[in-house]
Amino acid sequence: MKKVYVFVLCGGRGARLGALTDTRAKPAVPFGGKYRIVDFVMSNLFNSGFHTIGVLVQYRSQLLMDYLSNNWSSVPRMGFNVYTIPPQQVFGEEWYRGTADAVYQNIDMVREHGSFDTVCIMSGDHITAIDLSQMYEYHKEHESVFTVCAMSVPSSEASGRFGVIEVDSDSRIVGFEEKPEFPKEIPGKPGVSYISLGNYFADFHRLSSYLGKDANATDTYHDFGKDIIPQMVRAGEAVFAYDYRDNCIPGQKEHYWRDVGTVLSYLEANMDLVQYKPQINLYNEEWPIWTPVDNLPGAKFVRPHHQLGSGERFIVSGGCIVEDSYLCETILGRNVRVYGSKVRQSVICADVNIGEDCSFSRVIVDEGVHIPPKTKIGCDIEHDKARRLFVDDSGIVIVPQGYVFK
Repeated sequence: MKKVYVFVLCGGRGARLGALTDTRAKPAVPFGGKYRIVDFVMSNLFNSGFHTIGVLVQYRSQLLMDYLSNNWSSVPRMGFNVYTIPPQQVFGEEWYRGTADAVYQNIDMVREHGSFDTVCIMSGDHITAIDLSQMYEYHKEHESVFTVCAMSVPSSEASGRFGVIEVDSDSRIVGFEEKPEFPKEIPGKPGVSYISLGNYFADFHRLSSYLGKDANATDTYHDFGKDIIPQMVRAGEAVFAYDYRDNCIPGQKEHYWRDVGTVLSYLEANMDLVQYKPQINLYNEEWPIWTPVDNLPGAKFVRPHHQLGSGERFIVSGGCIVEDSYLCETILGRNVRVYGSKVRQSVICADVNIGEDCSFSRVIVDEGVHIPPKTKIGCDIEHDKARRLFVDDSGIVIVPQGYVFK
């Protein structure tokens, strides 16, 4: 896909993820044991054949920049180029003011890095598998100026969270409203709305024109959903919706897309991975999700006393040791140690040590935390609050990075 330049939007804080984004940008948050969220968009692009990628960073970006540099570095001789781009204030002293402004401030990169006629804009914080080459073909076949990846969801799920689309019989977008409280329903399908997934293909020259006008406007949020797409629709541009459910992934029958923008959705997406037949298949060799290779030994399970040492539906990463413990619907990151404890519906990130006789329920433990013996988390919310652990409105407890138990 040599004529397509990709921008991956990775600058947002993701404040609704609470303590998980206090020290890092949302795309750098660990996921699924050995991955980080950004691995999914980068893998989809790589697998789809899009190899010129500008990653736009801003909030607490150093960890993400280091991760990309070490694990998604450019290989020019193979035509794979990744540019990590912080705000450069090229048009003044403003940081990125919105998604559209982030692309506008770096639009010259498209000209500098080659001869591109199409721009792809991807959200860097979704968990999904998608062959973007199919969406690109749809974009070209329809002679579209701007194409939005879309999917139908229950209207209650769309309310206040996603851009809602209206289309005609040819899938041309005739209406677009960003995150309405009362989303419009699909005609003939009560209770169902058509939402934008925040991934786009655009004609480079037409997009540049709209971004330039938006940058100089005062009554704008500088946002694709709130400003650019509605402006294009009102102007009668050829703006089309590509239905994600028409996408076919080699080796996978199900469609899976998750916006892990809240603590609850983050935990639920992790729990999706441990189901008997998960909708997203991380074991699909035809569409791998790439992540750093390590030299860790295999996970070890020890049951010297034949007491606990059991469990169901869990994922354990390399370098882990689980001794006399019960795991249920739980994910362990790299190099985790669990001794004589019970862990249910939890995500334990890398390099965590859990002492004997601990009990966790619906807990997320961030990287590098040492948990002393007999610690109970998620069992008494008021006690967790008193210890200044992060307690989400959903009741999920986060043990932040660097937390020290007294």
